[in-house]
Amino acid sequence: MNEKKARNSLAYGFASPIAGAALGVILGLAIYDIFDTFEQWTVAILIALLGISIWIGANKSGEALAYFKKSGELSAAKGAANLNSILAIVWMAISFFVSFTMAMGAVNSFVERPDYDGREPYNPADYTVAFDSTIFVGEFLPAVVIVAMAMFGFVFQLVATSKDED
Repeated sequence: MNEKKARNSLAYGFASPIAGAALGVILGLAIYDIFDTFEQWTVAILIALLGISIWIGANKSGEALAYFKKSGELSAAKGAANLNSILAIVWMAISFFVSFTMAMGAVNSFVERPDYDGREPYNPADYTVAFDSTIFVGEFLPAVVIVAMAMFGFVFQLVATSKDED
């Protein structure tokens, strides 16, 4: 890798997470405006888009960092690698929170409560739990996919920023 390629990698390392976040916001707003709803799979796709952009940024900044380690100019390359590391940590935390919230909503959707029509005494524990495949695929499975993305994505990000010289 020459210096020009390293500087291009450095630029991609800084720009990729920003471009991915901007694209995700625009795409999310467009989906909401067009369909007037925001489904769980849409959230999973937008989180994946942001994760991929952070991974690309980490990969490119790792390439630049490996080159600039041997040349002695580390400040900007270290900054890009640190930026992507911090963004990956924040992305992972948000992904886990969103996934947990989605999973709790999905588990609550499996519970069927009887209608309260004024009968006495009211028993709040009078409910049944029924498995519904549409709830599982539409609400619970996206939460599992987001957790998997967060786990593997953070590891991939760490590997991407710790490259050796080419």
